[in-house]
Amino acid sequence: DVIARSCVKCPSTSEGGKRPELLSFNETYKYVVVVFFLRTQARYVLTDLNGNTLLVREVSFRDASDIDTCIKDACEQVARILTEQKLDAAKDLCGISILIDGVVNAGLGTVEYPIHNSTWKPGRQIMDQFEAYFPETDNIMIENSGRLWSQRFLEMHAELSVGRVLAFYTGMANTAGVLLDNGVIVHGANCLIGEFGHMTMPNAGQAVMCECG
Repeated sequence: DVIARSCVKCPSTSEGGKRPELLSFNETYKYVVVVFFLRTQARYVLTDLNGNTLLVREVSFRDASDIDTCIKDACEQVARILTEQKLDAAKDLCGISILIDGVVNAGLGTVEYPIHNSTWKPGRQIMDQFEAYFPETDNIMIENSGRLWSQRFLEMHAELSVGRVLAFYTGMANTAGVLLDNGVIVHGANCLIGEFGHMTMPNAGQAVMCECG
């Protein structure tokens, strides 16, 4: 199993030597698990390296008011998915992406303000608990959900990969954004760059209440 695999061997060159070989990207080399923390449940997505969705599952937390229970539930569910799919965390898992709405400190792996989970203690470590549960997995990251969706959208446009680009991700449930500097997310000193949600719009024709109230 390698990240590139042989498609076809070409005819020998006139100079001789090893025959040229055409390689293709092996999307099944490893897999990625996405964990999206919602208010009362988490959404789990398993993808290959091409971004193809192989599994989507939503499971309610046993106690949504307790962050430690939620994190434990999420770790156990990821482990269950890997077992069901016959994947080994050390050999087959490229990484785990943890998403949550609110102010996220991606560098420290903490949620500074979990906007939809008011009973969770601010500044709580999440990433380190995943790292302790999956010590054989090197690439574990946490990010604000809207910020990451915005980044993924921009990655589909190669012409926007250079310089500073600001994008907005909007929907019925949230509005967020991201500032990229040559493709890298800029968070700012207080991790607030891109936090454009929950704005009061005067004289809005049809106001939609956010689920957080």
